[in-house]
Amino acid sequence: MYAFALVILLAAPVFASPVFTDTLPEWFIPLREAVYEQNLNAEEIRPLYRSTVSRANDSLSGADLYIMLSRCE
Repeated sequence: MYAFALVILLAAPVFASPVFTDTLPEWFIPLREAVYEQNLNAEEIRPLYRSTVSRANDSLSGADLYIMLSRCE
């Protein structure tokens, strides 16, 4: 039982989706940076948001899509 659990834990990074790992898609970074830097107002961030959401919808599906959309929010 413990050996099986260990195999699952060790293999998890291999099967992990890109959205669940520490590496974010390059198209998400500009939105994240704009929000964290707080140098832009809402009207200036809106195009980045729309672009990122559109890219997420084109690139991802299922749980990965929903996680990325929640990060965008």
